[in-house]
Amino acid sequence: MKKQHGYLLRQQGQPSDSLSLLAPIGMAEYSENYSFHSKKLSKDLTKIQSEEDEGVFRAKLLNVLKKTLTEVKSKLAENLYKNYDGAVYVGTHAMIMDQLISIIYRMILSRHYKKNTKKIIGLSILAVGGYGRGELAPHSDIDLLFLYQKDQLTKHQPVIEYILYLLWDLGLKVGHATRTSDQCLEAANDDITIMTALLEIRYIEGDEKLFENFEKRLRSWISEKPVSYFVTEKLRERDSRHKLHGATRYMVEPQIKEGKGGLRDLHTLFWIAKFAYKVRSVEEVIELGVLRVSEAKNFAASQRFLWTVRCFLHLRSKREDDRLTFDAQIDIAPIMGFSGRGGMRGVERFMKRYFLAARQVGTLTRIFCSAIESDFENKGIFGLGRILNFVSFYNQSRLAPFEIMKNRLSLPPSIRFRQNPELLIQLFHHAQFLKSDIHPETFRRMTRAIKACSVAQLQTEENRRLFLEILTSKDSAGRVLRLMSDTGYLSKFYLNLGMLYV
Repeated sequence: MKKQHGYLLRQQGQPSDSLSLLAPIGMAEYSENYSFHSKKLSKDLTKIQSEEDEGVFRAKLLNVLKKTLTEVKSKLAENLYKNYDGAVYVGTHAMIMDQLISIIYRMILSRHYKKNTKKIIGLSILAVGGYGRGELAPHSDIDLLFLYQKDQLTKHQPVIEYILYLLWDLGLKVGHATRTSDQCLEAANDDITIMTALLEIRYIEGDEKLFENFEKRLRSWISEKPVSYFVTEKLRERDSRHKLHGATRYMVEPQIKEGKGGLRDLHTLFWIAKFAYKVRSVEEVIELGVLRVSEAKNFAASQRFLWTVRCFLHLRSKREDDRLTFDAQIDIAPIMGFSGRGGMRGVERFMKRYFLAARQVGTLTRIFCSAIESDFENKGIFGLGRILNFVSFYNQSRLAPFEIMKNRLSLPPSIRFRQNPELLIQLFHHAQFLKSDIHPETFRRMTRAIKACSVAQLQTEENRRLFLEILTSKDSAGRVLRLMSDTGYLSKFYLNLGMLYV
């Protein structure tokens, strides 16, 4: 047997799928201090400060920063190939950009403002979008918001332009907006994409008080917005994105960012949580009971794997590239330690791991969205009531021992799936007939029970009969088969599918 190496071995080391992975910028502590904070850089910057000619100074500054940036990013890439951890990469890369912007800002202060000036009043430099989350893949855009005090744009425009042009000259992809607090809220009101970006706003440099006041105002503004609107729009946006990139998690050349089961689906869950529950982190979502610790760890593990693959894709292509093509699969699989074993080629094992991550994302999405809908139905916000009134005509005795809870099928806690595995497919059967969803708590219990069940317990004659009824029903079987897939039932019941994506 070949010695295990790469990503698979790294999973056994720090920090695995711990909850610390949910905040990638905090992972920078594992990056072996690849940063702009070095004595050599400090010495070089001090040396060029005495240059009186502004053009010459800028050229020297650009040269010093470009050389340092190249060295730091090269070491960061080496660290990825050594430790195979995309969480460390994206968090450290975001931290490095923070440091770079801070250096440029402070050089401007030292040359163009009074001595001992520590900040420019009325101007804040903020990170938004993925950069605001503290996630930055090798060739991702650096999205900035220059927040300025009303009527002070003319005063601050030279500073903004200096920073932007220097970043562009360094070869970085920078997206930016320059707005007052009022303009930010007006833009967010007109465009849900801008509203979403502002949910992930993060301070980098400048007038901290201006940022804090805006953040308080933003939170107050969000609290007045209807939760149903934001959730509905983000899910509609997600569905459109899925159609564009393939409406299945099991694409042979998946889009790992925008495709179904990709990183953007995890981002969508976090955006909805931040808007609906007014939280700042996934840890707070756990405290509220919307996600359990085990589910958050699955979130972290899936996210970490997808980050790692995405980083290798970018470095391989030397550009932003999120399509996991056949050629890319063949190249990346051995790098991440996936070798041939058990009759499967390394690339097949790699894609099997990818499909597991995509399926976990789907399971989390179903649990999370059902939980949110259930919570806000109680408050009269959604009022969706998905299960049809047809249930009132449905012989209630046929449902036993199942119940309808919050418009979803559920199994009383006193009855355990592990002792009654036949109830699993019976519940899927009822879900198809009633066109109903499954209660999130029952869904969680099913997922745990299926892992503990043997194949023989699932493949009984009666279970096979019900499975055939689901497949041959005049009602579309697709929705229920997806439920069966998300819980892990389908791959265990039908072993040939399990070879593909368990």
